[in-house]
Amino acid sequence: MKLNYAIGSDQGLVRGNNEDSAYAGPHLLILADGMGGHAAGEVASQLMVEHVSQLDIDPGNDDMRSMLATAADEANRSIARRIKKSPETDGMGTTLTTLLFNGTEFGLCHVGDSRGYRMRDGNLERITTDDTYVQSLVDRGELDPEDVSTHPQRSMILKAYNGRVVEPTLKTLDARPGDRIMLCSDGLSDPVTDSTIETTLSSEGTPEGAVKQLIGLALRSGGPDNVTVIVADVVADDYADTPLPTEPLIAGAPNTGQELDPRPDTSSTRAAAVIAGSRAAKQAQQARQAAASLDDDTPTDPKIPEVPDPDDMDDLDDPGDLSNANGGKGAKAKGAAAAAGAASTHGDGDDDDEDAEDADDEYDAADEPATKKAKKKKKTPKKQTRKSRRGWIVGLVFIIIVAVLVTCFFFVDKYMKDRYFITVNANDKIVINQGMSSDILGGLWNTPYQEACLNANDNLTTIQVGAIESCHRFGLNDLKETARGSISSLPGGDYSEVLQQLHRLAAEALPACVIRKSETPTPAPPTPPTSSEAPRSNNTPGEEPPTSTEPVPTPTTSQQVVDDGNLNTPGVTCREVN
Repeated sequence: MKLNYAIGSDQGLVRGNNEDSAYAGPHLLILADGMGGHAAGEVASQLMVEHVSQLDIDPGNDDMRSMLATAADEANRSIARRIKKSPETDGMGTTLTTLLFNGTEFGLCHVGDSRGYRMRDGNLERITTDDTYVQSLVDRGELDPEDVSTHPQRSMILKAYNGRVVEPTLKTLDARPGDRIMLCSDGLSDPVTDSTIETTLSSEGTPEGAVKQLIGLALRSGGPDNVTVIVADVVADDYADTPLPTEPLIAGAPNTGQELDPRPDTSSTRAAAVIAGSRAAKQAQQARQAAASLDDDTPTDPKIPEVPDPDDMDDLDDPGDLSNANGGKGAKAKGAAAAAGAASTHGDGDDDDEDAEDADDEYDAADEPATKKAKKKKKTPKKQTRKSRRGWIVGLVFIIIVAVLVTCFFFVDKYMKDRYFITVNANDKIVINQGMSSDILGGLWNTPYQEACLNANDNLTTIQVGAIESCHRFGLNDLKETARGSISSLPGGDYSEVLQQLHRLAAEALPACVIRKSETPTPAPPTPPTSSEAPRSNNTPGEEPPTSTEPVPTPTTSQQVVDDGNLNTPGVTCREVN
């Protein structure tokens, strides 16, 4: 069997760049969704594709799962080296969903929240499971699958290739002619439902048509993220309907700079365009105002003509009238940018006019007093205008400072919500805290997040702090003495890293105490002698019977019982389990 494949990617309507990377070839499909900020996520995803794409040859009878895992691990090492070489990229990472095809079956390697689907006999099925926090809640029955898309922590990924060791999901899938495979980033699976995806895959005849239609659906749904799609049909060796592709195809970050496809004309698209335009206009206006404030005291062009008098400003009903007051200059400007440009031009003219009048005052020193008084009266509103302008500048600086503080708070808050660490609470119980492991401001940088439970069979689970559940809380005394001091030195990290640390601590736990009940033997009561067995006395009357010096034998039970008692010492050789 062979593959008929197509590929496509779009940066979406909100993102400023594309961090997805994708590859499709005769034997290999790769989708990597980068993360970690501008010029970092796309680096990680491209490194992943560069390494794994070397497997695009017929694997024959080789173990495809092992081949994919090894290639992905090499890419992960490359990401670690890049982070070490360029510390500014620290935090970058990528998901990976890749399939290797040998003509009869697929080898699958998966990490992260990108998805793989298979359409067979008209039914759509997922071939991957999201490595996310909300999916773990679904698996434990704590969250309905229908509520995943609205959960506030739906984007929390538990696994990603970020330069640290990660264990991928590996499996083998059988292949049949007629199967349709689809890989996608969460830019498609988040805004578009599985039922819509199923309808599209079953109705579109060619992989190219399906890719184009799915990307269009994501954009019409708001396009909140980069969207990348790979569709591959499994066809028989004698397939002759259309020529099959023989060269690999790439999309996403490797094609940065290519012209974007036309945006669909929908309400969400128009809303995104308005937001983007408003953001750009606001940034341009702030830049002009900042430049005008710097030039107030040092005018560079004293020859600006036809500057409107400040006294006439109150008569302008519309910012667009400024262009008319200036003799029609800037009449083609529109919106906020036109108002900002006209305002900055007016500010420069004011200063120039004042400087010119000051020079006239010095030159006409012999003028009559009445004339000077008139000029002083004329200058009074201009001085008020300058004070007003300075007040606007102070207000603008204040707004900028507040905006910077709010932005810093937002990013610090986001960083703290994505960081976790292990600690011990006041009851010597091991807990996972969310935030930074710092005692600054009395621990305001972190809050308790989850408690750990460890039963007698060494099964580790986590529960929400304060949950009323009958489980044995994993405590400090449950650990071997050599491992208790290591908790304070454990580094913070994302949730998956901290969860791995918790499992390693559980491996250092003491065995559960086994209490053996002691059995105390009960001696048999002595049997009084019968009359026939009464000892005969040879003593004469008046003599005392002889005293025997032989010890009286101690009666014994029929079964010997040893009193072992409790042979364990809780907290030293074993742990008590409630």
